Amino acid sequence: MDDIDLFVLPATEEPFGLAVIEAQMRGKPVVATDVGGPKEIIINGKSGLLVPPKDSKSLANGIISLFDDRKYAYNLALEGQKRAIELFTAERMARETAKIYEELLNPDNRVEKKLKVLVTGHHFVTKNNQRRIEELAKHKDLEISLLAPHWWREESRKVYLEKDYNKDYTIYKGRILFTSHTALSFYIFGVYKLLWQIKPDIIDIYEEPWSLTTLQILLFRKLFLRKSKVMFYSAQNINKKYPFPFNFIEKFTFNNADYCYPCSKGVVDVLRAKGYQGKIEVVPLALDISDEIKKDKNEVFVIGYVGRLVEEKGILDLVNACNQLSKVYKLLVVGDGPLKSKILKIIKFRNIADRVEFAGAVKREDMSEYYAKMDVLVAPSRTTARWKEQFGRMIAEAFMYGVPVIGSDSGSVPETMAGCGIVFRESDVRKLKDAILSVMNNQKAREEMIKRGREYALNNYKNEIVAEKHYSIYKELLN
Repeated sequence: MDDIDLFVLPATEEPFGLAVIEAQMRGKPVVATDVGGPKEIIINGKSGLLVPPKDSKSLANGIISLFDDRKYAYNLALEGQKRAIELFTAERMARETAKIYEELLNPDNRVEKKLKVLVTGHHFVTKNNQRRIEELAKHKDLEISLLAPHWWREESRKVYLEKDYNKDYTIYKGRILFTSHTALSFYIFGVYKLLWQIKPDIIDIYEEPWSLTTLQILLFRKLFLRKSKVMFYSAQNINKKYPFPFNFIEKFTFNNADYCYPCSKGVVDVLRAKGYQGKIEVVPLALDISDEIKKDKNEVFVIGYVGRLVEEKGILDLVNACNQLSKVYKLLVVGDGPLKSKILKIIKFRNIADRVEFAGAVKREDMSEYYAKMDVLVAPSRTTARWKEQFGRMIAEAFMYGVPVIGSDSGSVPETMAGCGIVFRESDVRKLKDAILSVMNNQKAREEMIKRGREYALNNYKNEIVAEKHYSIYKELLN
């Protein structure tokens, strides 16, 4: 093994694949046929390459691709070695064997049958959004499987599934048609086979009730998995009348789902108005909360904005309010969108371009750096006929990072702020300007806002707390 650069296993049948594991343990990239053991050992394109059996052309192409791209080959070898060490060491085998011995010797102490849960949702493409699943998986009575798309547009960027392995739950990657269109997207490969294979006790669908993904899972459950309980998510806080077939899908979901966990009370009102009579519990979005707050020492007062650069998010109101400030400030804009060119023209015309900094779209795990720069966050959302703020994740994040918040009264902003910040009437630029000045001029009030916001976030938005809400719902569904 030490003398080779690449290990190839072209077997037509292979019950286990010990040679594959030995090669990976020694840090060698592996190309193997998609059969038996290798199919379970290798994550294709991540920890090795899998090719169809008896297909010499595909096998040759796989080998050539690794010789042509040595960096890719190195990364496959590195990930393969990491996975082999995690799963196939003698120490792990000894531990698992010891558990079997203990169970055989102590039959009265056998672990109860685990509750099988299948969670699916497009936003799980980011590893940050899988944190709630990680917390849920700490419950040893749960056996969790996660189905996520191959890629999705999340956090204002195109994201390929960032995390496809976890030792505590199983991650499945699905191919979706009409990717990034919440209503039209649906899985085209593997979802039905996966449902039949797992036969989950609970199916947790993190999608809207009118989406095609929700429909395809509910239909399969109705036909083949009648004992499985189904719960769905919703953030729609406007009573919209959807065209066919989405109005039918929504009604079908209402009649066949067992539970709904919306992100705000406004969504509950809409669901009830539309006729959903099942069980509901509001479950807010979940965040990782650090033990310490990091703050930069700013030379000038920094006003922060986090979100898409679109009119309904109120960014133009914030720019206009900042233009009226008499004090020195800097506006930090984190996010991207179609309004950026218009904002650039406005700040240039009003001669405040030197006071505005654009950070662009930022990964969620990197946001702490930008919240550390802010002295206040403004969430100036505006209600339209088709949209109003559904939760306001940036508000919860600001609380978490010790940033005081000013928010409009659009949609769920006041609910998410929970009295821990300043609320102004949406689209009222003068009131927004006054709110910013009040925070700038009153250090004591600013510190009190930080304290209340941080405390509220710790008690309501932590991943651990939100995961416990889901766990309680799972138990309720089966009892």
